[in-house]
Amino acid sequence: MADSYDVIVIGGGPGGYVAAIRAAQLGRKTAVVEKDKPGGRCLNYACIPAKTMLYTAELFDHASNGAEFGITVKGASLDWKALGARRVKVSESLAGGVKMLWDKNKVEMIEGEGSLTGDGNVKVGGETYEAGAVVLATGSVEMTIPGVEFGERVVDTWGAWSLPEQPKKIAVVGAGASGAEIASAYGRFGTEVILIEMLDQILPAEDKDMARVVERTFRKQNITISTGR
Repeated sequence: MADSYDVIVIGGGPGGYVAAIRAAQLGRKTAVVEKDKPGGRCLNYACIPAKTMLYTAELFDHASNGAEFGITVKGASLDWKALGARRVKVSESLAGGVKMLWDKNKVEMIEGEGSLTGDGNVKVGGETYEAGAVVLATGSVEMTIPGVEFGERVVDTWGAWSLPEQPKKIAVVGAGASGAEIASAYGRFGTEVILIEMLDQILPAEDKDMARVVERTFRKQNITISTGR
């Protein structure tokens, strides 16, 4: 048996890293098991890269279409390599901030993939850690369409945000929050986008009136929309 902890959190994403910090602040000896980077998928591969790209898309859209506001920018263009470098820099900075907060609050990071043992402890690699309590904050994984595998031209959300070159055309399957973000960013970058949703509206979990407003905006952003209605 390796070290023992009052609390072990499996997963260092937004749920896990906050839980670990709070447990430590309450006086518990705490560890986080993380197989990748502090901050998890959201900070490193999804939410934060998305917001970084969307902010650039907004700036590019303003620069390209500011004439009606009295602002004319000649020759505005995207530097895809610089955009990618900034995306990486932002995520690395925030991941470093999470690690700093762990260190400040004396939360230990155990690198590797964690699993529960039969007696309620946590196994990472060849080591087993005794845990008074375990918090499961393992997050989510990408899903494929039946009969389709990721690879080459078929990518997941992170693949869409980290494409090495700007595509001329892109089809986004799924018009929930993540799919809508991808479509909106690439549409404003100038890529020809088709956004596909099997239900009767984009953003199907949201209010219908709001979804209609977003749909009207998207159609002005070089986005073709196909829904189940």
